Amino acid sequence: MKYVHRLILISVVLLSLPVRADTVSGTAGAGFQSWSAGNLNTNGKPYWDNPSFDGANQSIGYLLTGLSPTPLPGAPGAIPFWGNTYNSSTDTGGTPDLNFFFNNTGSSTQVTLKLEISAHSASNEFGWYDIANPGVLNLIFPGSASAGNQMNVALSSQYGFYLRGADGNVYRTQSSLNPAGEQSHQHFSLFQQSAAPGVEIHWLGIEDLSLAQLAGGEGVTGDYNDMVIRLACVPEASSFDLFTLGAFLLVFIFRNRFCIG
Repeated sequence: MKYVHRLILISVVLLSLPVRADTVSGTAGAGFQSWSAGNLNTNGKPYWDNPSFDGANQSIGYLLTGLSPTPLPGAPGAIPFWGNTYNSSTDTGGTPDLNFFFNNTGSSTQVTLKLEISAHSASNEFGWYDIANPGVLNLIFPGSASAGNQMNVALSSQYGFYLRGADGNVYRTQSSLNPAGEQSHQHFSLFQQSAAPGVEIHWLGIEDLSLAQLAGGEGVTGDYNDMVIRLACVPEASSFDLFTLGAFLLVFIFRNRFCIG
């Protein structure tokens, strides 16, 4: 009987562990959409599948799938993108969600600068903002940062990301907060590698040029390869320790189940 009580107690403790998560919110109807490498034809469908000033097969889709001449470390493949409905079989739709942000229930996120293909890489700045106070910009990577740089960042409960371009303009994942003329231009493409609670992994492909600077090139909206960011949840240390303790106790009980009177 003691064995049963102890097993139930351990089970309750493990089930009550807080789960760390990063989820996405956006415009009604938007969500993660599936696509395949076969959809890459630089026709602007999905919205980030455009030709690039940098050469053939250089847009974010080609980078993620390893089909670009420029290697992307840890390229995850054709992982779902955040946007409006896309039909992979007919290669139609896939317009951007102009206003999305993240919901956070954990302590920190590991942010890695994976790649930059931009003439403005030395001046582009990347960071985050609290959606309740978007005027306060929290810098993660300055212009001097280079591929491979990594930081663990404590984020607010609801946050977005921003890029400050070489022209000084600030572009946010919530495009309605962009400067006049850029509020219908989504500068961020978002992809999901893992949706498992507590181990979510997302990738961001960022466009650093304004519509005026693009001047109709790169499919009007951009190639989204100017900065490529990987976002990964950092497990809660206390939760991990508690889980390890619970697992150890379960093993101990099973090994000694016949010795408990």
